[in-house]
Amino acid sequence: MPSQIKLLIVFAITGLVWLFMKPPSGVSIQKKMVIQDASIAYKGVDYLVDWQAETVEHSGDVHELKAEYNKYAPINTHHVVLTSGDYSDPEKVDIAPLCKGHTSWRAKAQPTGSMKVLHLIPANEKVFKQLKKVKSGQSLTFMGQEEQDNQIPSSKGGGFSGGSKDYGHYIFFVHEIKPYSGE
Repeated sequence: MPSQIKLLIVFAITGLVWLFMKPPSGVSIQKKMVIQDASIAYKGVDYLVDWQAETVEHSGDVHELKAEYNKYAPINTHHVVLTSGDYSDPEKVDIAPLCKGHTSWRAKAQPTGSMKVLHLIPANEKVFKQLKKVKSGQSLTFMGQEEQDNQIPSSKGGGFSGGSKDYGHYIFFVHEIKPYSGE
């Protein structure tokens, strides 16, 4: 009996630690974001942004969309891999699952088409709800603004880098998601 009580206590403590340590949900983050011209505030921290003035469209086949908590930039609630051409064909290109906004691929021959990783910041609750409905294999257009230098510094130090645009990584403030017809 004493070992069962010890085990129960360990499970109870583990449950409490998990409850207090789990990251906030993406929807709670989006609802608490305060979006301004040059920053997005969340929980007393300003994330400094420099969005391109013009609206940009990124279209393709959704290989994977992943909701993922980023403690260095919690405003970045999702990552999506968009593909076209050979990259959309799993027989031609093997794409590794997303992990913390990164992926890799391999192919027997140099593929045609493109692969992009968008590090998404939803502009509003409507967009966040749309993101929750996105499925692999859908052909979609993500409309919004790219971060100019692909970095979001934090007012508390640190921040988030989206990687190199030369390699298809973009921090993206998404305003709208719509079907893509491939034209």
